[in-house]
Amino acid sequence: MKLLRKRLTYTNVMSSIAVFFALGGASALAAGQVANGHANKNVAMAGKTHKKGKRGPRGPRGETGAQGATGPQGAAGPQGTAGAPGAPGAPGSALGYARVAADGTFDPADSKGIVSVTTAGSSLLCFKLSFVPHSITATIELYSTDQPSAAYGFVGSGLGVGTSACPAGTTAYTATANSTGANERLPVFVIFN
Repeated sequence: MKLLRKRLTYTNVMSSIAVFFALGGASALAAGQVANGHANKNVAMAGKTHKKGKRGPRGPRGETGAQGATGPQGAAGPQGTAGAPGAPGAPGSALGYARVAADGTFDPADSKGIVSVTTAGSSLLCFKLSFVPHSITATIELYSTDQPSAAYGFVGSGLGVGTSACPAGTTAYTATANSTGANERLPVFVIFN
């Protein structure tokens, strides 16, 4: 204790008090800065927008609205370019065919299966064929060079020679008449099956 009293001088006491206040003041200042730092951070955070949370599930779809009125039709578009030619078709099913003029001649290049055509009587055309026909269909050609009349005529046809005047060896025939019913040889188209 005596030693302590020797050391306690006014200067030592004042120095200790100054150190105490200095340390206490620094701590208070540091505590104030920490407190102010938190306050400043809180103020700064309050100004920030928070991140959006995770999107929730989509709600049910609403009902479809009523159909609107149809708009006016647009103008026609430009003509397209012509397509490539198609492949040739399969041969027709007709066994034979021909166009026979009023005088009994026919063009073999535009015919099929016809060997010859002969005339008989006033309007008969008799056909010799390269096959056995099952049927014959004949139509009169109007407005042609050898039938310029617009009047419709009549045509009949048959297989074999029947009671006709066609020669032996022919297998089909046609007979034509004008619009009054009088026998007249007219140009015909024939198809055999």
